[in-house]
Formats: sequence, C-alpha cells, structure tokens
Amino acid sequence: MSIYTLAFKLIATPFLAIGVLFLTDSSIFFYPLVFSLTLGLSNYNLLRHNLVLGLLIGLIFSYLTYFVGLLSFIITASGNQDKGISNNITIGEWINIDLAFTFTVMIIAPFLTMIVQKSIYKNTNSKLSNSIIAVTIVIITIISFFINHQQTNYVFDIFSLWHIICLFGLQLIINQTQLLKLIKI
Repeated sequence: MSIYTLAFKLIATPFLAIGVLFLTDSSIFFYPLVFSLTLGLSNYNLLRHNLVLGLLIGLIFSYLTYFVGLLSFIITASGNQDKGISNNITIGEWINIDLAFTFTVMIIAPFLTMIVQKSIYKNTNSKLSNSIIAVTIVIITIISFFINHQQTNYVFDIFSLWHIICLFGLQLIINQTQLLKLIKI
C-alpha cells in the first residue's frame, strides 16, 4: 500500500461515516452503528477475527460504550444537580450539565470507545496507541469548549466532530504498523 492510499484511507473513513449520517439524516442512536461499520469495513483485513464476527463484536462494543457514556452522563449530571454544584459555581447557567457532558462524553466515552475498538484489531497494543488516545481525548475536549453543546443544528455539531476525531484516531492506531513502515520510523 502506498503512502497516498493509506493517507486517503485514514482521512476518508471518518468523512465517509459523517457523510452517511448526513445523507440519512439519522438520530444520534444511529451513530454507533455507522461508526463501527465504517471502521470495520475500512480495516477488514486487520481484524483479529473473520469479517462477520469482527463487525459484530465492533457493533456490540460501539453500542456498549455509547450507552455507558450516556448512562454516566445521566448519573453525573443528576449527581451534580443533587449536590448543588450549579449553585456554588456561577460561571454559567448550565455549568453542572456542561461539566458532566465534558467529562463523560468528551473524556470517558472516547477513552472507552478507543480502548475496546482497538482490541478488535491486530497490532494495536503499543505506546504509540496510548499516545494517540491521549491526544485524541485532549483535542476532543478542547474543541468541546468552543461549541455549544445544547445546539445540534450546526453542519459539524459536537457529535459529528467527536465522530470524525475518534475515527481518525482509531484509524491511526489500527494502521500504525503500515504507517510506520511507509514513513520508515
């Protein structure tokens, strides 16, 4: 595989997934399906299992981490509200929801997603993988501060950006062996 083919694969996969989501005008519950199928089909030759089993495991992991993230958001948001954190911090009207959202959706969910998804693919356990996960989470968290979480009518809302950044990070993790061979590091 040439460096250009690999670069195209790394970049095209996240945008293909977002394109499918935009064209289908789907709900947020459709995101894990498109996420895991796009990732699995673009990297079918790197799956630890056969294609069908690999896609099924990826799909289960994708929905599992999605619902863990959603549940942790609900618990964290309600826990913060019960403790009166919003009364003690006067940065904004929705600070407890924003803190819960940032912590669970921008830190916990991508971490879990990347850890379980990378376990499905070959040659993904390395220090480089851990660094890519850390950088991905930092980028998602920083970007989340610049986008209003309550509005999802943007072309690239926070969920779409989350999708693109996590898929790109996972593409780097999954294809790191080929990438390092091609750039000769």
